[in-house]
Amino acid sequence: MKFPKRLCEHLNLAKELVQKGEISRFPIAYSDKIGFSEKINSNDSGDRILVTNGDRIVTGFDNQKSLYRNDLYVHYNNGIDPDFLIGVQLFLPLVFMPLIHKERPFIMAHMAQTLDGKICTNSGRSKWIGNEENLKHAHRLRAMVDGVLVGGNTIANDLPKLSVRHVHGNNPTRLLLSNRFNDFDKLPDVPGMKTYVLRRKGNVVNKSYRTISEVIYYDGETEADRIRDLLSKLKEAGIGSILLEGGSKTVTSFYKENNIDWLQLHIAPIIFGSGKSFIQLSEINDVSEGRKLSNVFYNKMGDSIMVTGELS
Repeated sequence: MKFPKRLCEHLNLAKELVQKGEISRFPIAYSDKIGFSEKINSNDSGDRILVTNGDRIVTGFDNQKSLYRNDLYVHYNNGIDPDFLIGVQLFLPLVFMPLIHKERPFIMAHMAQTLDGKICTNSGRSKWIGNEENLKHAHRLRAMVDGVLVGGNTIANDLPKLSVRHVHGNNPTRLLLSNRFNDFDKLPDVPGMKTYVLRRKGNVVNKSYRTISEVIYYDGETEADRIRDLLSKLKEAGIGSILLEGGSKTVTSFYKENNIDWLQLHIAPIIFGSGKSFIQLSEINDVSEGRKLSNVFYNKMGDSIMVTGELS
């Protein structure tokens, strides 16, 4: 997918204004002619895109799409650059939904999988299921969120940087969810990146590490209580949006407790025939028991296809 430079500029400006607290209401306008503004005159000529929150009547535009449930809409004219519109669909919710989600961070899960639904081999190998375009896309997603979260197996197997080295933008906070991993000095030291270790109360990190900025301890009687407490503390720490990158156990935990808002799957033209699925759930007996994505859209990603939809 071609990614227009002007969209990068608009998105980076929007994220900066959100972080500074200078945007607290909509509408927000994106236009080749007027750039970024909190208000737009519907009589302005030229191609333009208007993003609004809530179900409101907007005149002067040919089309309207829901970017996320009934909270975020994009209004646009015929003839708009299709790559620009796809970019708006893919990235704007990550910028603006933290303004609407008040109690916990907005969470998006992004995974690359094979045609038969595997994210890695049984030995844990996953490089590279996704193609070069998806790698850059994942880094753009990182640049749009406050934090990128991975679980213990991913930490131990990959020692991830979770940086935005393939695109322009600021690094997110590295969020490491693990009660057992303690080899933190093996992690790559990314200049300017904060790293939070997320641990259940009682699993103490006993010493300081050069790569660790802070340890956040969470607690609760049930899995739902523990995740709720963790997300509440991350929100208090200034993490308004999270990109969930794995692994399977971590994604499954968040999924079961209805804490994934947006799911994106990069489907590569590969068949493993074995390996680990991106999610592990109890057996069902009927198709109707499956959980269906809503507000789904698809876009080509090199030789692969990407599916994006809401989990409600």
